[in-house]
Amino acid sequence: MYLKTVALRNFRSFDEGEVELQKDLTIFVGENSGGKSNAIDAIRLVTQPLGGRREIYCEPTDVRFQSPTKGFDLEATFSDLSVGQQGRLITASTDASLSEARFGIQYAGGLGDRPSLWAGKPGNLPEPGCHDMVRHVYVNLLTRQINEARIAERVVVMTDGDHGVGQGDDDEEDADAADEEDDGEEIEPGADGEQLIPGERRKRALEALAKTNGAEGILSAITSRYSLESELLEAGNGAILRDAYVSLHKRSGKKWDKAAALEGDARAKAIQKLFKNARKGDFAQTLADLIEKIPENGHTFAVPKYIADTIREVVA
Repeated sequence: MYLKTVALRNFRSFDEGEVELQKDLTIFVGENSGGKSNAIDAIRLVTQPLGGRREIYCEPTDVRFQSPTKGFDLEATFSDLSVGQQGRLITASTDASLSEARFGIQYAGGLGDRPSLWAGKPGNLPEPGCHDMVRHVYVNLLTRQINEARIAERVVVMTDGDHGVGQGDDDEEDADAADEEDDGEEIEPGADGEQLIPGERRKRALEALAKTNGAEGILSAITSRYSLESELLEAGNGAILRDAYVSLHKRSGKKWDKAAALEGDARAKAIQKLFKNARKGDFAQTLADLIEKIPENGHTFAVPKYIADTIREVVA
């Protein structure tokens, strides 16, 4: 059995949406404030924690900001149930095949309101113990021992280089660089004397932090030269990226071709300009769908080296 989908309505940053998960491993990737943590918290709210002690609860502030609708709804669908699981979760079954089970909560959103749990379909109550069969484990990142326990033996950080992101000739200072200046700590320029790109500054700041805390041996910080979209293009994924972009911006094919025809820093700046006001989350989902259907659509996809290096560090 695995968690197949999570549906969210009027919950935090979600108006209405559904997150599809994979059987083996699902990784949420996206910009800050893109909804990754909200989706994870939805899973934590609709299922029981393994230890039985909740750390988060439904709150009025979880209702989508300025929404005309009160309250929110969450539901989780589980698929590929074994015969034993079908018997134990029969009251949560979605149909007579018993192949899927669904749990959901409805929260009115008022102060003091408690969420109502349903199974199978809204209004149905699960039999006693049914909902307890599905539990989650939420793992906080721990690099120092707490109560003689440490979960994380290694920390791998991947950050885009973001060269060419700036509006002018030079790259914009990012928040990390500003923090470094506030701390009075100077970071040396690169070996060639040029100003370090934002990603390299972030990498050096992380390595300095690890050194300060005696954790050099467990940190791997990996960066690229450009932003993700440009790095994907540099890796030779022009055709599939173009299809994904044009499917969302049907009149912008010529703009894409003009930007993609450039090289190096000039192309990175042009691509960044294309994505400045684009819906990157939708683009990422469209691209993921095209990658999943590669055997059918004839496309190819090459993983940028810095992403491949990061994966190797994670699984090493």
